[in-house]
Amino acid sequence: MRKYSIWQWTAICGLVFSPVQLTAGEIAVREPKLAFVDRVTFSVDRTGVIAKVPKEGEQLEAGQTVVQLKDEVPRAMLAVAEAKAQNDAPIEVASKTAEYARLDYEASLEANRKAGSSVAAYPPTHIARLKLNMEASDLKVKEAETEFEINRLSRDQAIAEMESFRIVTGINGVVTQVFKHPGEGVQQGEAIVQIVNPDKLRVEGFVNAQDAYLLKPGMPVQVSVTIPEQNNTTRELPIEGKLGFIDVTVQPLSNRVRVWAEIDNSEHRLREGLPVSMKIANEPAAPAPAPTESTDKK
Repeated sequence: MRKYSIWQWTAICGLVFSPVQLTAGEIAVREPKLAFVDRVTFSVDRTGVIAKVPKEGEQLEAGQTVVQLKDEVPRAMLAVAEAKAQNDAPIEVASKTAEYARLDYEASLEANRKAGSSVAAYPPTHIARLKLNMEASDLKVKEAETEFEINRLSRDQAIAEMESFRIVTGINGVVTQVFKHPGEGVQQGEAIVQIVNPDKLRVEGFVNAQDAYLLKPGMPVQVSVTIPEQNNTTRELPIEGKLGFIDVTVQPLSNRVRVWAEIDNSEHRLREGLPVSMKIANEPAAPAPAPTESTDKK
């Protein structure tokens, strides 16, 4: 048989046998559970070999790398793409060639113009060839410019490919679990690291369906967390918060509605899974004052 400490028995008995003490205008939340709001399990969207992951207990800030895969090959491909994206020499060569072809064509036309009505310096077929060569040279410039733009896009593609070899966290938090380690292969979507932000907790539970119609997000809540202490004793830590969510669905068997409230844990005094109770303040609106009889006499 499993053995429990005194404080564990105290918490269990309190949850099972002691109903939440309510005053007028308060609604009890049934089966409340304390859990962290931000819990992220990171994976990659490609196969690869892990190069670096943080250790359990390591503190990370948003923007830091969580998972790094080996990226020697894509890094080399990016270097090639960068070199091509910066190389505009083909455009310069094509432009010079086009300029030479234009000058050659214009010079031939000028020679024929000076010859006047006498024998032309260049026959029409020669002039036509020069014109076609000039137009083809202009197209070569456009082709070189298009190739340059494609190289820039290929560089951007290589950068995106490089980024897929690492995962960055979007939250501050502590590493709570590491499922894969450096040198291990990983498949697409496979869990690698889990990070939890302990700054904010959520108390989630249920209220009776008839009480749910009285609730609105933003209503004040009173939370009491059972904190274990030395010598197998416990103490109750009262915390105030606000109701954050009332589900739009009624549980069919229990006729209850799920609700939750978030509480601050910036001092990291609380841990997920501690025994907790919660009640929602639902003070009825004050009755409108009765109209007073007018003293004016007509």
